[in-house]
Amino acid sequence: MPYLPVALAAALAAGSALGVLWPAARPALVVIAVAAWAGAVAAWRYDYSRLVVSCGLAGVVAASALLGATAFSAAARPPLVVALEESGALADDAAAALPVRLEGVLTADAAPVARGVVLRVQVARIWTGPCGCPQTAPGAMVVTVAGSLAAARMDEWRAGRHVTMTATARLPRSFRDQGVPDARADLVRRRAALVGTVKSAALVEPARIGSIVSEAAAAVRARTRAALRRAAGPSGGEAAAIGAAVLIGDRVGLDPELQRRLQRAGTYHVIAISGGNIALVTVVVLVVARAATRHRRRRLLAAGLALVAYAAIVGGGASVLRATGMALVGMAAQMLDQRGAAVNVLALTAGVLLAADPLLAFDVGFWLTTAATAGIMLGLAPGRPGEARWRRLVRTLLVTSVWAEVALLPVAATVFQQVTVAGVVLSAIAIPGMALAQMAAARALAADLLVPPLLPLTGVVLRAGALMVTESARVVDFMPWLAWHVPPPALGAVVVYYAACAAWLWARHPDRATALAARVRRVSTVAFPAAVMWVAAAPLSLWPWAPGDLRVTALDVGQGEALLVQFPNGRRLLVDAGGVTADGRDLGDRVVGPALRARGVRRVDYLLVTHADADHIGGAASLVGQFTPHEVWTGIPVAGDVATAALHAAADEIGATWRRVAAGDHVDIGQVRLDVLHPAPADWERQRVRNDDSVAVSLGLGRVRVLLTGDIGAEVEPSVLAAAGGLDDGVPRLLTVLKVAHHGSAGSSSEPFLTSLHPAVALVSAGAGNRFGHPAPPVLARLDAVGADLWRTDRDGEITVRTDGRAVELSSFIGRRRWLHAQPR
Repeated sequence: MPYLPVALAAALAAGSALGVLWPAARPALVVIAVAAWAGAVAAWRYDYSRLVVSCGLAGVVAASALLGATAFSAAARPPLVVALEESGALADDAAAALPVRLEGVLTADAAPVARGVVLRVQVARIWTGPCGCPQTAPGAMVVTVAGSLAAARMDEWRAGRHVTMTATARLPRSFRDQGVPDARADLVRRRAALVGTVKSAALVEPARIGSIVSEAAAAVRARTRAALRRAAGPSGGEAAAIGAAVLIGDRVGLDPELQRRLQRAGTYHVIAISGGNIALVTVVVLVVARAATRHRRRRLLAAGLALVAYAAIVGGGASVLRATGMALVGMAAQMLDQRGAAVNVLALTAGVLLAADPLLAFDVGFWLTTAATAGIMLGLAPGRPGEARWRRLVRTLLVTSVWAEVALLPVAATVFQQVTVAGVVLSAIAIPGMALAQMAAARALAADLLVPPLLPLTGVVLRAGALMVTESARVVDFMPWLAWHVPPPALGAVVVYYAACAAWLWARHPDRATALAARVRRVSTVAFPAAVMWVAAAPLSLWPWAPGDLRVTALDVGQGEALLVQFPNGRRLLVDAGGVTADGRDLGDRVVGPALRARGVRRVDYLLVTHADADHIGGAASLVGQFTPHEVWTGIPVAGDVATAALHAAADEIGATWRRVAAGDHVDIGQVRLDVLHPAPADWERQRVRNDDSVAVSLGLGRVRVLLTGDIGAEVEPSVLAAAGGLDDGVPRLLTVLKVAHHGSAGSSSEPFLTSLHPAVALVSAGAGNRFGHPAPPVLARLDAVGADLWRTDRDGEITVRTDGRAVELSSFIGRRRWLHAQPR
């Protein structure tokens, strides 16, 4: 098989992914692996060559799946987790976790975040129990050091150094919604099992410095950052950050908004240390080695050692390992006078890395760089006779950019839920800009060491390269239609996509002129473009399918609120949009958006913000741009509120209608009557956001009513109750589903309100282990007293209510399910 390394790498990747996804299947995997290898031996003995290959690849899949399952299980429950559980120091939420003293090694330089500094620690020992005795408990943690002192001590916390600290450890909090990644599993796949918090930098003590190699690498990184800041000048902070990103892989200084813009433009990969960066370094070290010696093998050996040293300095991330590994494999092949297809070298490198570390199967950077490199390799075409050099350069840039985007399309659609065509053209600008910035950054470091007066000159070139990267991405701001969000494609669609692509390429090879190749060529000519359109456009989601019933889904957004209402005629209403986490993550963009797209929702018709508290309105502005509602509904305005102004600006940008609603308003959407129960029109100007100004609405269908109450308190409940009582119009609402107000706060859901309403179902949206203690025990007792069936997002995950007006079906993310009928109580 001319492409056996490709087949083996694909088998290793598929098996590793299966094992990581289903680690509990290890016993079955052992049986399958033994059976597959036995089949391969039997087929070899009886000279069935094709069956040998098939059984052998099946055995590779099963064996790599077994390795993946073992690796994931070991990473998920290292001795550190077991020891903390046994000592009672570990909890699902920070409030219940107990402080513990631990000692370990920093595996990365400290990185600043919104609320402090993040340290990645490989723990070696912990002190627990009444005696405070040390206990060996290896395991990895991601620790946030809070307080104002942390930033001042960042330079002390370098990779390789040993530290002791007193921290609280907990399992990461996952948002349990369809389509939202599992944060706990993602952390494990990034080789850490726990997250921790240190209250102050004073609780982090240096134990000893690292090895000579780690200290030297850290010193080089620190010197590089300082040199780039001096070269770029006071106004060149962004250029210095980009220089650090492309030269030493340090993206800490990059503005989050710039990173999002580059992602939308499809050029984010250029600021990550990957194939292009390593290729430039390889060329430079080969040129230097050529000048030092004419002995080919010595030259290649010296270049290889230089690459290993560079990888050690910038850190061994997946993309760095993949690119460096490929370069080393290629050099080794040249040293041994071996020749082979470049794609085989790439596949061999990827396969070796996957076999060594199966968790790479879920490393996004690994797949982005591997797919991009494969696309570039496939897109490189030989020069045409008589073609001008500049025309060949332009053609090569465009062709390789197209193939890189084709290779990355399913990865971007699955991970980022976004497709962009801007990257095809913009990469032709951003990649040369990255190369210019990288070379200028390297020269700035050399000038800082040898000729400091040349620093300003290198800074000019650095800023020029950085501008090519950043300003090219602004095209998407002026032409937003170049990038769009899509629902993540199904696994089967991704498999079909790459299979059709491989068949198309195989059938067009100049050495294949058989009847089989002709048939494959005809089929793939139709199948491949169809697969591209299926992944890029998700055509089934473009039509608002009418569900035929009313569906209300309370999404798990932690200590916040977001509800999706799907009407029987296909219209959609989003009520609130989640908030912003303490470290600055927009839950509208990170949680609500992916959850909606996972349901095939590409657009909502209405967005209702009950009030402008951050945990309700925080994610609204980002969602307006993604889901382009026709109308945005708000209640009583608050003068000078920043979040409302941002939402208003976002609505104006897409041309949405801004509508204020008040008690007495109603609209019929399909068979559902939506009534606004609160608030009454304001008779005085609000200067601050108030919970009691929340918009409360009733959704009535047949004999079922769904009451959404925002954050109202007990003082306004009588007016809401009075408004709800006048809505029956001769059709008694025999079953009420109540969204409990204010996340179950003790100041709402009073006994008279619940007794009069008598809800059959109560939904509570609250964060697990939240510091407010929501839902409050008195509220739970009152709900239990009226016989309400309680559903909570902190325990059940997302909760979906479906009704046809006669019966109600409830289901949750964890699999809980119940049916109720609208009968007299």
